[in-house]
Amino acid sequence: MDKEFFIYLFLGLITLLFIMNHFSIRLVEVSQEKKNKYRTIFNYFYGLLFLFIGVRRIYFNENIYLGVFFAVSSITFLILNFLGKFNIKSS
Repeated sequence: MDKEFFIYLFLGLITLLFIMNHFSIRLVEVSQEKKNKYRTIFNYFYGLLFLFIGVRRIYFNENIYLGVFFAVSSITFLILNFLGKFNIKSS
């Protein structure tokens, strides 16, 4: 059972890497404005994920200090993303 699990896990990771590589190669041909839009959506997802991790750590009393750090840093990340500080200016 353990050997089969690791084989499927390895094959799943390889498949995920191939899919990510395919989409990253396709993004080379996309305009900078569209890349900024995709980056903004990704950053919102990333910030919300870290906010969820921080709130979960605080709520379940796992590690209060680390939870507060995750929550504060993710809120800062979301505010900076909202203000457009992570977007590359196209010239």
